[in-house]
Amino acid sequence: MVKKDKCLILIKANPHLSSKYFETVCCAGVGEDGKWRRQYPVSFRILDDAQKFKRWSWIEYDFIKPGDDDRKESQKVQDHSIVVIGQAKIKDRTKSLESLIFHGFEKQEENLDSRTSIRPVESE
Repeated sequence: MVKKDKCLILIKANPHLSSKYFETVCCAGVGEDGKWRRQYPVSFRILDDAQKFKRWSWIEYDFIKPGDDDRKESQKVQDHSIVVIGQAKIKDRTKSLESLIFHGFEKQEENLDSRTSIRPVESE
């Protein structure tokens, strides 16, 4: 079943050759609900210029749940559906990341999260 999503791109990996998908990149970002998104495969090099997004770009796209990846944040992006909405303003970037930052791994392990951001706290 095809679904729609909107995501702020935080990470775009280097392209790699794939025997199944030609050349792809894996991307990660945060959705409007404050949860991680993992987009793979994205055939970035063959996207139209208007679809080529950067870090801190808000994008909309269609996706399906991958059959070979059970991580809850993983999405198999339909390349033709990618629409770049715009760049996040510098003042809004930190706010977008707040829901992803934790001080330890307990909650993420409990939720079976496959990725997290840790902000260490200084101990006295």
